[in-house]
Amino acid sequence: MAEKVYSIDIDAPVKTVWDEVTSTGRVQRHMFDCVLDHCDPGKKYLWHDKPRKHVFVRGEIVESTPPSGNNAGRLVQTFKFTTLPDDYSLVTWDFIALGPARTKVTVTHTRLDPEGKTITRIDGGWPSILKALKSVCETGNVPLKTRLMYFMMRNMSFVLPKSTRIEQHQD
Repeated sequence: MAEKVYSIDIDAPVKTVWDEVTSTGRVQRHMFDCVLDHCDPGKKYLWHDKPRKHVFVRGEIVESTPPSGNNAGRLVQTFKFTTLPDDYSLVTWDFIALGPARTKVTVTHTRLDPEGKTITRIDGGWPSILKALKSVCETGNVPLKTRLMYFMMRNMSFVLPKSTRIEQHQD
């Protein structure tokens, strides 16, 4: 099994960054405008579009430990793209306060099949997600180029495979 690690420093308090990543029931600008439906340990989650028509990632929350004081925060989740046949992998988010208004976020993606398609897809995804997270936490929004990409993605959703339909993931 393979592992990939991605990291970024964000000029925002650790609680702000944690809240952005773990917020549920609303659009997460950094996560391709998807909505996270649950973030409680032991519960299954979906990252879906705002109208709840398509699911892009599914899994289970393994651990959700918010940062407090000098203690780092950690979110651990299983992870599966709904468009790929690959098995579930594991994603660990670590949130470390570097000061009162600076946070280091590290995403470690493990249990990756080196021959699978997920490992290729995440190489473009996680860096984009972390850059967008930095932008949202520091400025309140993603860059215009990213907003335009999200607009195009929303308007092309009619071409998504049947495996993304929410009805396929209601278990």
